[in-house]
Amino acid sequence: MANQAEKKRLKGSKALQGNLVIVGGGITVVFLLCHLVWFGTQIDKSFISSVLFHTLLSLFCCKNMISSAREGYSYNYYLDTAGLNWAVQLLSLYSDKAWYLFLLIPGYLIYKFGGYIWGWVFKRKYWLAL
Repeated sequence: MANQAEKKRLKGSKALQGNLVIVGGGITVVFLLCHLVWFGTQIDKSFISSVLFHTLLSLFCCKNMISSAREGYSYNYYLDTAGLNWAVQLLSLYSDKAWYLFLLIPGYLIYKFGGYIWGWVFKRKYWLAL
């Protein structure tokens, strides 16, 4: 029975890999075609760095999602980051300010770990109350 679960998990990771390649690759191709053909964007350092950043972030998230699915772990954070990256790519076709959405990542980290850090830095001094 354990072998069945492993086969099912591997089959699910293969399906996830195929879906991620289709979605991520499709969004990247649309991003490149719209910028190069429709908008006539010149290929300069800022455009190359933007494409390189989006592509590397997508590859990092997809690679980690696939390995997490293969191991049977949760890949929600990677999926959220990849979805945010793809949303920024698509929204950047309409506005140059779409990259502001990337500020959600440090905002979420502050929300998630801010309470722990606050409690660690400002420890209550019980011995002063005595």
